[in-house]
Amino acid sequence: MSAIRSAADENSADPVLSADQVRLLDALSDAVIVAGVDGLIAHANPAVEPLFGWPAAELTGRPLVELMPERFRAAHRVGLERYASTGVPKLIGRPIRVPALRRDGEEREVELLLSLVPSPTSPPLLLGSLRDARDQIHLERQTSIVTHLLELLGQRRPTDELISQILSAIGTGLGCDVAALWLVEPQGRSIACAEIWHADGAITPRFDAASRQRRLVPGEGLPGRVWQEGQAVCVPDIASDPCYPRAAAAAADGLHGAFAFPIRAVTDLIGVIELLNRSPGSAPPSLMAAMAAIGSRLGQVLERALIEDERTELLDHLELERTRLASAQRLTAALVRTATIEDVVKVVEGDDLDGLGANRRELWLLSADGQLHRTVSSADPNPGEVVTVDGAAQPAITDAVGTCTPRFLVASSAPPEPSSESPTAELPASVAVVPLSVERRVLGALVLTFDDGRSFSDEEGRHLVALGEQCAQALDRAQLYDRERSARDQSDRDRQRAETLARALQTSLLPPTLPVIPGVEMEARYRAALDGIEVGGDFYDVFDTGGDWVVVLGDVCGKGAEAAAVTALVRYTVRSVAMDLRQPSGVLRRLNEVLLQESSTERFCTVVYMRLVPTAGGIRLVIARGGHPPPIIVRADGSVERIGAPGTVLGIVPDVRLWEETAVLRPGDAIVLYTDGVTEAGRGARELGEDGLAELLSSCSQLPPSELAERVEAAAIAAGGSRSHDDLAIVVMRVTG
Repeated sequence: MSAIRSAADENSADPVLSADQVRLLDALSDAVIVAGVDGLIAHANPAVEPLFGWPAAELTGRPLVELMPERFRAAHRVGLERYASTGVPKLIGRPIRVPALRRDGEEREVELLLSLVPSPTSPPLLLGSLRDARDQIHLERQTSIVTHLLELLGQRRPTDELISQILSAIGTGLGCDVAALWLVEPQGRSIACAEIWHADGAITPRFDAASRQRRLVPGEGLPGRVWQEGQAVCVPDIASDPCYPRAAAAAADGLHGAFAFPIRAVTDLIGVIELLNRSPGSAPPSLMAAMAAIGSRLGQVLERALIEDERTELLDHLELERTRLASAQRLTAALVRTATIEDVVKVVEGDDLDGLGANRRELWLLSADGQLHRTVSSADPNPGEVVTVDGAAQPAITDAVGTCTPRFLVASSAPPEPSSESPTAELPASVAVVPLSVERRVLGALVLTFDDGRSFSDEEGRHLVALGEQCAQALDRAQLYDRERSARDQSDRDRQRAETLARALQTSLLPPTLPVIPGVEMEARYRAALDGIEVGGDFYDVFDTGGDWVVVLGDVCGKGAEAAAVTALVRYTVRSVAMDLRQPSGVLRRLNEVLLQESSTERFCTVVYMRLVPTAGGIRLVIARGGHPPPIIVRADGSVERIGAPGTVLGIVPDVRLWEETAVLRPGDAIVLYTDGVTEAGRGARELGEDGLAELLSSCSQLPPSELAERVEAAAIAAGGSRSHDDLAIVVMRVTG
């Protein structure tokens, strides 16, 4: 301001206007302000008050910069200094459009025309003629909007794109921050927000969310008022308007001034366009009338577009129904092929449900203790992992399973919290929870997550419930199959354990190894019945009695634990008695007494008892049979002979008839002891029999005992088949010489 002060110092007289000049300026309809080079207002005519809100008298003597926004004041001072120092004005005679500041703080566009007023006592005064430019600006904007809309309406494009571009054209043309389209819903009872446009840099998440979730009735809020009154309505500051239901959201996002105008199709109002600004203020009546006229033309175009959309939507609906039917058919076909829960999980997670549009598909099953667990397939990165329910879906899943009622969680429309990293936040996904039940017996839930935040129509809900019913039927079959398979597996495990125990017990009833008898080769074989898991009654034993040897082989009636007990009793009784008695018949009589004395069993047995006495010419045999099949001697020349009188079965009657027979085995001779599991294997023509055994032994008389025993065992198995029901025991001895 140094140049201005120096110019003022050159003439200390205050710059004044003559009385005629004042009368002339005061008579003008345009606002006029006269100021000196010092930047102070010398005079203002009465027309400034409507434009600036200041009485003319109060402006005199005030700095001119008070009538302009703060951001322009520095540049204004620089211009005054330049004019004071050079005397050359730059803007004289050229109308310009500048923002002016009213007394209430509102900025207003004005058209300014500067001129110089000579003064006899001071440098020339600056005279500014000002006119409100809003009408002209609005007219220009209307023209721009109409031109743009005519281009849009002349092109065929999707309705969503058309609406977006219409809002952009109107919002940009009028300099708004936010523009929203509200459409009357089909039932005609409410109006809903269909689209929101934002100017660059305008972020209004709370206002957007409040608008999208709201349904307004006639007379409610700004769109509702326009709908009810059928004409444009302006609200200077919606943030403080008690009748504006979204006032809090608007205030939170810094929105204030708003007006809205109707969109008509012929006579019916089909929607409302709502325009909002960050600064408060009113729209001039001429703009509101012009936008209402534009709304009539837009209504006709939008109605045609919406009708076309309804037609397209109907076709899409038919296609969706076809897709749903195909999806249901694929799912049914896939579930029919499932056998296990794993199979059902793979179907749910697989391609057969892709048509649903669900980003995640999960099966939650109730465990035996009533807990919910997510079931995962073996293809899952963490198969078998127990995943507990959490998040917003937890109460819905629990409630759906507990009440056997589907639950649908639509993505919350609550406004997200803005942040510097993410000015907008994604809303949560929508979730459908369909209980899986069979005859009101709840098995779990099918949980479908949709990241698109969709709402669920009644029709879609019924479709999802139908899919859930199919999954429930498949799961019920799978659980039954799993229970049966588990029972079979448990039975197999029990059988294996029983067989293991039976083998262990059976082994304990047989000698672990055969003793070495000088001059004798020996081999023994034992085979349990193929379809049994119980301990058999066949047994054999070979032991030294001090100078001679005993070979005993027998067959206890039956199988199982009781038979095993009798077998143990027989074996250990024979061993004990044989140490005191040398006569085979005496040993068997003593064994009969012990069996009859044992009151815990009614089992009987057959036994062949053979005493071996080494001699210079070979082995002398003394044999007694207690009802047992006769041993067969196989001579070196291939001839065979049975030995031993039959005798009485032991364990039935007190008085048993027993005989002893003797024979001598010379070098090359062999003897074979066996149980009836060898000779009675098979039935009818397949039975080996004693004669068949004798023929077999004669044909392979030169084989060593191990091979001879193997031939006998193989023949018995061949005769009995793969399902033999009897055990067999074989002992083969050959004198080596």
